[in-house]
Amino acid sequence: MELESMPKFLEKKTILVTGATGFLAKAFLEKILRVQPDVRRLYLLIRASDLASATQRLHNEVIGKDLFRIVQEKWCANLDSFISEKVIAVPSNVYYENLGVKDCQLRKDMWTELDIILNSAATTRFDERTIDGVISAYGKGKLKCFLGHHETIFDIIPADMVVNCMIVAMVAYANQPYEIILHVGSSWRNPIKFSRFRNVIVRYFAENPLFSNNGKSIRVENVTVLSSMASFRAYMAIRYLMPLKVFQIANAVICQYYQDSIIDHKRKIKSVIRLAELYKPFVFFMGRFDDSNTEKLQMATSESGVDSHLFGFDPKCIDWEDYLMNTHIPGLIKYALKI
Repeated sequence: MELESMPKFLEKKTILVTGATGFLAKAFLEKILRVQPDVRRLYLLIRASDLASATQRLHNEVIGKDLFRIVQEKWCANLDSFISEKVIAVPSNVYYENLGVKDCQLRKDMWTELDIILNSAATTRFDERTIDGVISAYGKGKLKCFLGHHETIFDIIPADMVVNCMIVAMVAYANQPYEIILHVGSSWRNPIKFSRFRNVIVRYFAENPLFSNNGKSIRVENVTVLSSMASFRAYMAIRYLMPLKVFQIANAVICQYYQDSIIDHKRKIKSVIRLAELYKPFVFFMGRFDDSNTEKLQMATSESGVDSHLFGFDPKCIDWEDYLMNTHIPGLIKYALKI
């Protein structure tokens, strides 16, 4: 398949997407509907007990989001009919046999029509999204220390580049008889180290502080950097655990007057320790991931004259400071952050 015919390749194709309400799947769906509205059909597997619930989640958690603003503006009053023609919400649960799709006729229709399957099913929480939990906690003034070695490389990549690579790969390897692994990341060709990442977010919130519910700006500090788990444990013991122990003794003397406050402090300390354990494998990881297969695909895309603005995924074009300062962190604050 010639890469320059990429949008044409997707025309009249039927695609099955699992985990359709997830972060990456929504970006994929938006891209398909925007660049190739003549796709035949998109079956979206959505965790739900029935069709009504799945359809409601589709409109509330997917199509109704600001991510689909361009698609919404393009189709205007015809949006509902366009979506109903192209997109089918399928109540399912991928944990079960047949992906939890109970409608036998629907299963038969899907298996007969399908050209492409995108498996994007996952279970995640906000604080597990590789760097957003750290940015969020720091901006709210709740992060007093950073855990990580200054030489650690963060393998991060914008979601739209991942989606672009997935679409290009669908075309490039449509008829390949073998499996190929494409790592879409930045650690090999355009790495950003922990020290640089830390400096950027410190600068961002110093210049653009968040505001608390009472309207006051949240002051952030140039926090302590802990370069090992041993230093983290020592820091937590001296700064929090020992004072808490003294507080508990004093509280016992005054008939548990500050018990609620102690419970709150314990909860916060437990949360910090949990986050440290969660991030430990990443913030001390010194390896980099070989993305040579992805680079070859990206070079073939460029040589074929594919619009790099529309389908680009070259990490070398990313200016990390500009991206974090002007795109990622503002987007996080606007769409995901709650004070």
